[in-house]
Amino acid sequence: IERKGLPQLCNVLNRFDDVYSIFIGKGEIDPQCKNILFKGTLNHDEIVHYLNCADVFVLPTEAEGCCNAIIEALACGLPVISSNKSFNNEILDDKCSIRLDEHNEDELFAAIRLLKENTSMRTNMSRCAKNKSNDLTIEKRAMKIYSFIQSRNLL
Repeated sequence: IERKGLPQLCNVLNRFDDVYSIFIGKGEIDPQCKNILFKGTLNHDEIVHYLNCADVFVLPTEAEGCCNAIIEALACGLPVISSNKSFNNEILDDKCSIRLDEHNEDELFAAIRLLKENTSMRTNMSRCAKNKSNDLTIEKRAMKIYSFIQSRNLL
């Protein structure tokens, strides 16, 4: 959907000749850019196979809660390019992601190019992404929520 940054991402991907994309999901906008390897819906248990074929996860979104798609990408060891908005603060840091203004296509282009060209950086970020995901399991996230509720005497 537009809020997820699809229009600007497609504009940026069309600037590359040798970058390929996988779009998972469905919405009001159909991805229209060159070099799409796959677009469409999948059973949830199939998503991991597609994520594991990728080098980077890109989601220049305007608004999210705690984004499960980003957490799934981190668990697959993918460096993430996403918004620098506060909703990403608890799940992303500069060790596993590049955060940017989701409307700035030049920043988005530069981030994709940097991770495409800098294998060492991409490898380090991949390792950090996997480590970061260890703190984002559903059990650990539930315990954080429970602790927060307890600290506010809301139980």
